[in-house]
Amino acid sequence: MISSGKAFDLDITEKAIANALPSQRECIIIIGAMTAKQMWDLFRKRNRIETQEHDEWAFGDVPDELAQLVLEGKKRATASVYELYEYDGEKLPQVGGYSVIMDSKDQAVCVIVNTDVRIVPFCEVDEEQARLEGEGDLSLEYWRKVHRECFKEWMEEAGRTFGEDTKVVLETFRVVFSGKEPVSQPR
Repeated sequence: MISSGKAFDLDITEKAIANALPSQRECIIIIGAMTAKQMWDLFRKRNRIETQEHDEWAFGDVPDELAQLVLEGKKRATASVYELYEYDGEKLPQVGGYSVIMDSKDQAVCVIVNTDVRIVPFCEVDEEQARLEGEGDLSLEYWRKVHRECFKEWMEEAGRTFGEDTKVVLETFRVVFSGKEPVSQPR
């Protein structure tokens, strides 16, 4: 019997696990920390995803708290500053694009896929976006206060000015893999 507290080396293939435990009927759950590469490779293998293309990132100033909200299903959206993508030399998020969400220790938390991406002025972000982001009291007032402070700081670090008309990138996503899914179900 496998105890739920036993961690497995992620380099072990599903076939090797199944062969090592031929009479085991319970699912083997991956427990413990994974790198972004380990999680991405496992997700791709389990879902027969051919693309290697994905992003790896952590949420703002409180990555662990926000990643936990994602795992709980409370956070299904995020926002960033449009202008900083060009400044940082990064591509804009795309619908159907995958990301590995990281925690504050650079460990993978989950894989998400974007279901919607919009670019709007900061002042036009709506209550639905605030609610989907799952933070604070879920109000637009709270969202604007927190994001105004954060975006202003990020823009100043880049030598730019934040204003109410600054374009923001709004992403809506869903979790497609968290690493807690069954790895193998031997027959």
